[in-house]
Amino acid sequence: MGAVVALTEAGNEALRDEGRVSLAQSLRRHLADYFDAVVLPRHWRFRFALPFDARGKLPVAAVAAAFEPRPEGFELLVEARSGDTLQYELRVPPTLVHFSGHFPGLPILPGVVQVGWAMRLAAQQLPCVRGVNSIDRLKFMAPVSPGAVLKLTLAHDAARRRVQFVYRLDDRECASGVIVYREDA
Repeated sequence: MGAVVALTEAGNEALRDEGRVSLAQSLRRHLADYFDAVVLPRHWRFRFALPFDARGKLPVAAVAAAFEPRPEGFELLVEARSGDTLQYELRVPPTLVHFSGHFPGLPILPGVVQVGWAMRLAAQQLPCVRGVNSIDRLKFMAPVSPGAVLKLTLAHDAARRRVQFVYRLDDRECASGVIVYREDA
């Protein structure tokens, strides 16, 4: 059983302060007052909005898709917004094709994949980012192994036409950079 949840501002604050696991446990405890334990969600996905279709319906297929890996390969566990900052939690599946040959016996997620994911997620919420001019101050500080849960922060600075991205793994920074987009984008 799973739940797809669109958080209020208070929910986003709780997510930032307590973290995904703690928030899910709190919600589960609250629901336990109303439902039997066997029907309580065990898997949670936090989204900007629920995936309603054009007719205002919530299709079962759209809800089920929230629990599947995205076309880019990662599982999107959390998406949240606070002003000009977007926050994501991504699970890196062990079966991700990018681990093949990178490196035999000690697979790590290629840096180009991390940059690509940051660019795609930024472009989905900030259409101006689709016209990328350059990637600046790119650093890779720690390897990302199969099964990791990454926290990605995207901070948009519209005045300077850039989005800073930082990946963290267990509160340790593992990659960062700045996406600079074109003025006419």
